Amino acid sequence: MGYLNHPFEAAMRTEPMLRKLEGELARRSGVVFSLKTFRATFAQRAKDLVVSIEAASRALRHASTETTEAFYARIRADDAFHEIEKAFDEPRVRARRGVAENPRSATAPPWER
Repeated sequence: MGYLNHPFEAAMRTEPMLRKLEGELARRSGVVFSLKTFRATFAQRAKDLVVSIEAASRALRHASTETTEAFYARIRADDAFHEIEKAFDEPRVRARRGVAENPRSATAPPWER
C-alpha cells in the first residue's frame, strides 16, 4: 500500500495512521507486534547509521535527548568492545622527561602524565 516511502516518514505520521499501519502489517504478515518495537528498532538503526542523538530524539518526539539515551539507541556490545580496542591500540606519544605535554601535566601525578 506504500505507507512508508522513506524511513523517517513513520516519525511524521499521526497516531491513528500508525495504528492503521500496525494493523495492516500484522494482517499481512500474521505477526502480532507493538508499535513500541518499531520505536526501539528505529532508534537503534538511527544510532547504527550514525544519526545524531538530537535528530533521533526529535523524530521519536521525546522532550529531551535524556529519554532517548536512557531507553533507546544503546551501544551494541561488539561496537563497545571495538571502540575500546581501538583506543588501546592507538599509540600514545609521550613527552620526554621534564618536558610538559600540557600545562596541567607539570603538576599532575606521574600516572596521569
